[in-house]
Amino acid sequence: MANETVAAMNTVVDSSQLVLLCLPLATFILWHLWGHIVSPLKNYPGPLLARYTNLWRLYHTYRGSIHLVYQKLHEQYGHIVRVGPNVVDVDLPELTEFYHGSSALVNGKIVYNLFSETDAHKHAKEKRPIAKYYSPVGVAALEPHMDKIIGNLCHALETRFMENGHSFDLGKWLLYYTWDVVGAVTFSQPIGYLEKGHDFDGTLGDSETALDYFAVVGMIPVLDHWFDKNPVVHIGPPGFNTITGISLRHLVDRYQGKDADYHDPEQPDFLDKFIEAKHANPKEVDDAQIISWLMINMIAGADTTAATLRSAFYYSFRDKRIWKRLQDETLTAGLHNKIPVAYSDARAIPYVEAVVREALRILPGVSMPLERYVPQGGYRLSDGSLLPEGSILGVNPYLLARNKEIYGEDAEDFRPERWLRNEAVGETQEEFERRLAAMNSADLTFGGGRRICTGKNLGLFQVYKVLATLVALYEFDLVEPDREWKVINTLISPSLAAQSTFVSPSESLAFGLSIPDDPNNVDLYFSLAMPRGEYWGAVGLGGHKMRGTLVLMIYSSASADNVTFSPRLATGHTEPEYYSGLDYETLTVNTGYVNDTTYVYSAVCHNCREWPGGSIDVNSTSQEFIFATGPGGNMESDSQRASVKLHYEHGTFTMDMTHATGPAGPAVLNYTTTDDSDGATLVGKITEGMYDWVAVAHAVFMVGCFFGLMPFGVLVLRVGQWVRWHGLNQGVAMLGVIVGFGLGIKTSTLYNRSKSFNTPHQIIGILVFIFLFGQFVLGFMHHRKFKKTQKPTKLAPIHVWLGRLIIVLGIVNGFLGFPLALSPRYDYALLAIIVAVVSMMTLVLSCKLLIARRRRRHQEQERSEGPPPGYNAEPWVVHGQQPFQATSFEMGSLGKNGRVNVSEAQPPPAYT
Repeated sequence: MANETVAAMNTVVDSSQLVLLCLPLATFILWHLWGHIVSPLKNYPGPLLARYTNLWRLYHTYRGSIHLVYQKLHEQYGHIVRVGPNVVDVDLPELTEFYHGSSALVNGKIVYNLFSETDAHKHAKEKRPIAKYYSPVGVAALEPHMDKIIGNLCHALETRFMENGHSFDLGKWLLYYTWDVVGAVTFSQPIGYLEKGHDFDGTLGDSETALDYFAVVGMIPVLDHWFDKNPVVHIGPPGFNTITGISLRHLVDRYQGKDADYHDPEQPDFLDKFIEAKHANPKEVDDAQIISWLMINMIAGADTTAATLRSAFYYSFRDKRIWKRLQDETLTAGLHNKIPVAYSDARAIPYVEAVVREALRILPGVSMPLERYVPQGGYRLSDGSLLPEGSILGVNPYLLARNKEIYGEDAEDFRPERWLRNEAVGETQEEFERRLAAMNSADLTFGGGRRICTGKNLGLFQVYKVLATLVALYEFDLVEPDREWKVINTLISPSLAAQSTFVSPSESLAFGLSIPDDPNNVDLYFSLAMPRGEYWGAVGLGGHKMRGTLVLMIYSSASADNVTFSPRLATGHTEPEYYSGLDYETLTVNTGYVNDTTYVYSAVCHNCREWPGGSIDVNSTSQEFIFATGPGGNMESDSQRASVKLHYEHGTFTMDMTHATGPAGPAVLNYTTTDDSDGATLVGKITEGMYDWVAVAHAVFMVGCFFGLMPFGVLVLRVGQWVRWHGLNQGVAMLGVIVGFGLGIKTSTLYNRSKSFNTPHQIIGILVFIFLFGQFVLGFMHHRKFKKTQKPTKLAPIHVWLGRLIIVLGIVNGFLGFPLALSPRYDYALLAIIVAVVSMMTLVLSCKLLIARRRRRHQEQERSEGPPPGYNAEPWVVHGQQPFQATSFEMGSLGKNGRVNVSEAQPPPAYT
């Protein structure tokens, strides 16, 4: 009865614990179900998962396809789609009025916003002192700075590509142009991307990574507090340290007059204007505010402009009709005689303006939903729907720009003529103005109302001027007319990826490669990523076998919180040797131990296209590479020459080098090894589970001989007195040592650390092998001589003591072999246990045999009433004792115990 009561009580306790464990989960599920049931948005259609969590939006934003997903949803469900528990996306042009007049701030709650205040009053207060500087008149005063950068762009294109007829990525150089313009109009000095031809300071990569982060985290803003603002472990985006440093340096230099060599007060820049605003509004503007304005100029002013220019040129190149008309109209206007083209001259050509407006429409600088809270009282749509107060309403410029009710059935096509009066079909001026007004009202490219982009005029000046200038000067053709522009949607601007990426099937290694399209630039940008727990990871350039490849290897640093890069050359199926001739620069912004999960290394290499014994073809569509990863565990070394273990996984892949050619910059792996391969193909089978079986067999043979067979052979002779078995046993041990020695020689040739045969383990091993061979010969010679003379020999004590020395040296050398093999610490403990067990077993067995032997001798002595029988084996002379003589040594028969029958023997000497 008592047992039943206890069992019942245990059942109750177990049930209670289960309830307590399940209660939070059940509460969470019920809370979301109830939220959906009572939600005022429950009647709006949308994806099932989106009704309960914003993770759905976060996932598609992370993939860079949110604009396409929303477009398909609107095609399926109509103008209003529920995309979150409290979020609807609306594809109605009338919503632009709501967006213009609404705020992101309701009852203290905000929707994410990157570059501006979410409180409209604060935003206006910050904008008021500098608004006039961004007006058309204010920006026109900065046009001389832009002209200098346009001259730099033309010079770079002509000297790097056009003089030699080489192809290049115009989109990349347009990005360099917009960033250099921002530097020139802000500080009177370009940053230097056009001059250097690549992202030399990592700022462009940092900007893209940060925008990706804000786009994704913006779907669930609380994640920013867990990641970027986490006081324990920072998992947020890279900081804009370079931009901050540039801004601060220029401000200090301006105050101290140290920028006179490039700053002309007669041609003021934004920094001059900001300082002027500080003097005019000392209570509202301080140096911290100036730094903030400078950074916003840098971060927000370049990417969107570059995206518009890429759009204009790409779609004009795709349709030769558009490009030909642009050329004809600029030629007619005489712009080829006005280089660089003035903004006013470019804007005066209707078709140039039409192309720019269409480029802005087809690819808005912001293609993410612009979200606002619905104010008190709700918002009623034209169809009678009432969006409830406090819900979030999203309007996507990308979708509005494709609304067929506004832009026509061909809204998906790039057709600049839609912005011009269609005289061919008899469109009147009044009809055109109504149509134009409708298109303008649906245009959210630069925002609108109180939230219109401050830098709109600055961006338009850059676009009009460089578009008209390049059209007037040059003839362009697409290298691959049929290749579609791969657009990835980030917070600010879509971008064209230009790299090839390989990810191993087990996701233990990722490799990214980016090749500059400038024929005069021989640099290669590469990145390697490897998860924590891999011993090392490497990619070999130049072939499908090790011989002749340039090996790029990474492993954890000694502190395990950074990464060590080791370039090496492979000469065959052996450990690659460190290569000191590689000329490279580590890109620190994309290097390190990231997110406590992944080791990442990025660099630009200046001579990776050719090296002693090998090369790669940057024009190949199937360049061969090899890859490999070491066994598990962290290597933890700061030395670039550190010895490594044999690979655990290895294989071959090919990479399309033309796919990797384009924008020059760090290959981006998103700090993970779980991305899909892009531009790379696995070749053949992957070999996994590789170990250095030669080294393992060497260890097994040597441990078996020195810790097993040899001690057993001594035991057989000393206790059992089995001479023949002793000889046979030691012969087998000798053969095992010969095999083990050969395996040791073989494995030594595979590694740099052992090729010279100068380590203590190898030196002692060679000596032991020589001693062992000599000891075996001594034993054999002693035995043969004794059989003939029946007298002890002088070889016996040498044989005995040399054997003891060999066993001791063999045991010690076993422990010395572990560091050479880079064995883990538990191998030492395992060998120590084996030594202890073998020693204990030998001692116990020896004691038992000695006791049994004495008992038998005592019994025989009692039966014969005479002295005990003498030692019936070959006499071994021990130092300090005289050998006994056997008067009769019969080799013809064996007794019951396998002993040789000997008669009239002397008593045996005592052995030490």
